[in-house]
Amino acid sequence: MNARTLDSARTNQTGTYSKKNVARTNWPTVKQNDNDYISISSQEDCTKFNSEIQTTTNSNCFITEWTSNHNSLQDFVRTLDKDSIKILCDPNAGGNSIFSEVFSFEFLKQFIESTSKDQLNVTLYKTEMEMEYQEGSKITDYSFRIYNKEKGTEHLLGCSVTRVFDYLDLDNVPQKNLIELLMKKKLSGIIDSTKGIIGDTFERQILHVWTPNRETAEAIQKIYMDYLVTNPELLSNTIIIITVTNQMDFVFKEKGGDALKIAEEVFGTVEDTSNTLLDLEVGLIDFQL
Repeated sequence: MNARTLDSARTNQTGTYSKKNVARTNWPTVKQNDNDYISISSQEDCTKFNSEIQTTTNSNCFITEWTSNHNSLQDFVRTLDKDSIKILCDPNAGGNSIFSEVFSFEFLKQFIESTSKDQLNVTLYKTEMEMEYQEGSKITDYSFRIYNKEKGTEHLLGCSVTRVFDYLDLDNVPQKNLIELLMKKKLSGIIDSTKGIIGDTFERQILHVWTPNRETAEAIQKIYMDYLVTNPELLSNTIIIITVTNQMDFVFKEKGGDALKIAEEVFGTVEDTSNTLLDLEVGLIDFQL
């Protein structure tokens, strides 16, 4: 196994939606409807996350799971929030991981709002190319606002998205040293982009990590626990959210052009998509090993 087992990995397959018959986790449910089932590893973590997402102090790490039951990727895209559609259709900084960012925002919006029992409202602030940075700064994938309806307070957060997987077999767990290398790069990049952004101030950032199996998620969390002791400055006040999904193959197998193709199939031309966003009232630097 080599360095291509991680976020830079690609296959020859088109991004697909896998209709696997997978039993739902017995973890506490965060959100459930006919098509989506979101859960978190424990009720304690659910309570802790809801509290800490509105603070700026401690780093933490949470494992979540997203089971989806849409008939196709096209059908899935049709259900997305308007802000997720904006990420899909807006220009980005390049790379083949647009789906991971689009569905990252969709997941975080559903997850944050549901854990707060709809006390919090999540909206996209800026896409990747809408943010400005000092020359040479690392950049983040998107930023979003969290509004507390009860308190009337608002928080601005950044989000960096990555994936940890073995492209030859999504059931495998990548080597620990490769996971560590990726995590260090992403965490240090978050610190750099927080310092380098111009005109905005992130109160904190989220590192959202997609994995196709729970064993990989647990390996990442173990590395995080080691960093609490050996490398706490690298963690800063970043919240790491690991999301396990063993049905959304398109997150891991996307190739260049897949996202644009799906967007055009669902919404039509770029102009049609812009009109769709207006009717609803209304980016990407992947770490390369």
